Amino acid sequence: MAWDPELERHIRAALDGLPWLGEKRMFGGLAWMVEGNMLCAAIKPGLMARVGKAAEAEMLALPGVGPMGAGARRMGGWVLAGEDAWRDGDVRQRLLSTAMAHVMALPPKQP
Repeated sequence: MAWDPELERHIRAALDGLPWLGEKRMFGGLAWMVEGNMLCAAIKPGLMARVGKAAEAEMLALPGVGPMGAGARRMGGWVLAGEDAWRDGDVRQRLLSTAMAHVMALPPKQP
C-alpha cells in the first residue's frame, strides 16, 4: 500500500455517511470523488486536499501544510498535509471541510 492506512481510516471516518462519494485509485494512492470531482487523496507523502484557490493561502498557513507540486509545477488550489499535520485532528478537519465546501460548489463532471 503506497499510503498510510491510518490516514485512510481518518478520511473515511470524516466522510462517513456521504452517499455521493466515490473512491478511485490515483497518484499512487486512494482518492475520494464527489460527482466526478476529486475532493482529497491519501498518498504516500500525506493528505492531498482540493481546497480551491480562494482558501489556499489560509490552508497553507496551517502547521505542516504545504503546496501540492514542486517548484514551478505547483497545483493551484491544492495543498498537501504532511504526517504531523494530518495526524492533528483540527488541521485535518479544517482541510477536509474546506475541500468539501469547495468541491460541492463545482459542477458535476460527466462520466
